[in-house]
Amino acid sequence: EDLIIPISQLFFNDDGQHIIYVAPNPKTHYEQQLREQSGGIGPGTLSPEVKRVPTPSREVPPPPPRTPPRGQELRDVLNSSLATMRGLDTRHSGPQPTATDLVPIQQLLYRGQSAIERAAEIRRALKKSGTPPTRALVDELVDLVELAAAE
Repeated sequence: EDLIIPISQLFFNDDGQHIIYVAPNPKTHYEQQLREQSGGIGPGTLSPEVKRVPTPSREVPPPPPRTPPRGQELRDVLNSSLATMRGLDTRHSGPQPTATDLVPIQQLLYRGQSAIERAAEIRRALKKSGTPPTRALVDELVDLVELAAAE
């Protein structure tokens, strides 16, 4: 059974010797999992063991508590945020397309030989990956067969 220790118990505020309890049967680490799976990674390959004396921690005063803005300060913050948002509404991300620039979706679909080539491309990628096809890929392949037959 795992032993759960609150993090507050792991660190001390006094000048005594600071030792953190180590479980007798630690959980498997990532390096160990890799070693067991492939057998090719030796100890210290991914993260070499560093032997050094830990530096004593310096006590840093906590930052002063910050209260959220109130009253006039809050109104100023909200107004500046709203003004920024309004400025973004009037800006365009780029040239807006005209109605003549729109393309019907049917013109963007694969048809005939291009649908067959796309299906072959998906098949090659699946064979190369060695993973079973996802439902989305199967649906795409079925749609491509239908589009190839339509022309």
